[in-house]
Amino acid sequence: MTGRVRTLAVTAALIAIAGCGFLLGDDPTSGAGAGTGVGPGGVDGGPGGNDTAADGAAALGCITPADCPPPSTPCVDRACTGTGKCAEIGKATSEPLPVPLQIGGFCYEKYCNEGKVVTRDAPSCGDAGTCKAGACSVPASCNGAEGAGNDCGSSLDTCCATIQVPGGEYKRRYDGVTYNDAKFPATVSPFKLDKYEVTIGRYRAFAAGGYGTKVKPPQVGQGAHPKMAGSGWLATWSKELPATTASLLQNLPEGPGRRPVVASWYSAFAFCIFDGGRLPTEAEWGFAASGGNQQRVYPWSAPPANTLITPSLATYKGNQTSEVGISTGVGRWGHFDLGGNASEWMMDRASDLSTIATCADCAFIAEGIDSAVIKGGDARSEPEGLRGGGADDRGRREWARDAPWGGFRCARDL
Repeated sequence: MTGRVRTLAVTAALIAIAGCGFLLGDDPTSGAGAGTGVGPGGVDGGPGGNDTAADGAAALGCITPADCPPPSTPCVDRACTGTGKCAEIGKATSEPLPVPLQIGGFCYEKYCNEGKVVTRDAPSCGDAGTCKAGACSVPASCNGAEGAGNDCGSSLDTCCATIQVPGGEYKRRYDGVTYNDAKFPATVSPFKLDKYEVTIGRYRAFAAGGYGTKVKPPQVGQGAHPKMAGSGWLATWSKELPATTASLLQNLPEGPGRRPVVASWYSAFAFCIFDGGRLPTEAEWGFAASGGNQQRVYPWSAPPANTLITPSLATYKGNQTSEVGISTGVGRWGHFDLGGNASEWMMDRASDLSTIATCADCAFIAEGIDSAVIKGGDARSEPEGLRGGGADDRGRREWARDAPWGGFRCARDL
């Protein structure tokens, strides 16, 4: 990379994401020593910038500890470091820069840890993607086509936006208004959940790569919940996928790519793997739809006991599906269409919730069951079917896993 191109890339990345780039300072999780580094740059002919220690003094270069006053100060990466100080000399110019992807730029931090400079991915990509290998990456399905770019919702948001859900505990059969069964608590760890239902446009990008067919199925074990052994793709599922890309696409409408796609559970599972995620568990999805411990009647209910539902809040009761993000009924953390529009597949196979009465990052994943849980109601549902977290009579249904009628959104691990 030429110096000019490289400088432009760094500048653009730093503008795109405040707080990203070459950051040298406290590790916010370790309590390690403080220090700042203004870079890239330093010595060794690197362009621009001055490295400074925590007290603002210029960092001292060194070859051996004897070069550092006092003699007990370590020499690390050719920089003198002491208690609360950490400096980096020339390293920023000697390392190859990560390539920023579609949205975001650089997203890694360099911080002081026991006198050494440590690099790690930083959670600084917002809703636009995931920080991997120092770059903010966008899910594979957002290729810029209609419904697969920055054209979803009334604000023309990226269709691949994903939102972190903090995790916590809620009751799976409770809203404090009509349903008051508090015997089924669930605890979920923090995770990310797609802001919008997967669109036709994103699904077309999936099919265009030849994925999701018997010829190109997921690998065994992919798409698993990180805390649930055996929850990933099974080899026997591959025979349930369409034979060819043409057959995968044959049921897709020709209309706007911003409408939610509907597909079988197997195809939904395969799509989320392709896109770098997985299907959410029933407990995770229910936590998001209930607003966590707020136990909302509807996903948008504020205050939580508010039973208001109107056509502007959700697409329901005999309508056709609408473009994602158009309805104004937004969940606690910013998710659209958790009630209505398209019903959504869960990772869980069909079961009686009492079989997992106490749930901590749980899902019912036993094989030998041909149906799976689907939640949230759809464009034809009555208001009752759009309720938030949900027991059987609150929008929880069970469909055959090969039924090509379910919508979905993907969960993503932190």
